[in-house]
Amino acid sequence: MKDSGVVGKIKDLIEPILEDMGFSIFEITFRGERTGKVLRVVIDREDRDISVKDCEMVSTAIDPVIDPVMQMIDGKYYFEVSSPGINRSLRNFQDFIRFSGRFTRIKLHNAINGVKTFRGYIVNCNPKDQTFELEIRDEKEKHEKLSLRYSDVSKAHLEIDIKEVKKI
Repeated sequence: MKDSGVVGKIKDLIEPILEDMGFSIFEITFRGERTGKVLRVVIDREDRDISVKDCEMVSTAIDPVIDPVMQMIDGKYYFEVSSPGINRSLRNFQDFIRFSGRFTRIKLHNAINGVKTFRGYIVNCNPKDQTFELEIRDEKEKHEKLSLRYSDVSKAHLEIDIKEVKKI
């Protein structure tokens, strides 16, 4: 079995199990790394963040299901279950709505005034026309809002606002 077919087969096998447990698949990868081949299943939940206990519980539930598939692969492999992490990527407009109010790094397809990358807080998401504003705050607490369309976004992921952490 080719490595590319492994991911699809694993997804088909574990998706119903994860859904029954209240989780969804964020990403599945199977690739060679320095330590060897790694099957990584990244899980998510709509209602809360993923805990270490969640990863352990999912790993225990899906390991017996994926093991027969993985036995068809030449050589040993490592199996990991993880969360998308605190710097998770935002992959669709629903993610922008879900993480509204959070600090985000956004890269645009086309520059605005010579700038393609912006950091700020997602606010005022409009699902109807898939627009939102990025609230950019400076050190003097001045706020500038940049109006954007989701289709303008090349990449986006959550970040920690270091300025906010320093206030604590």
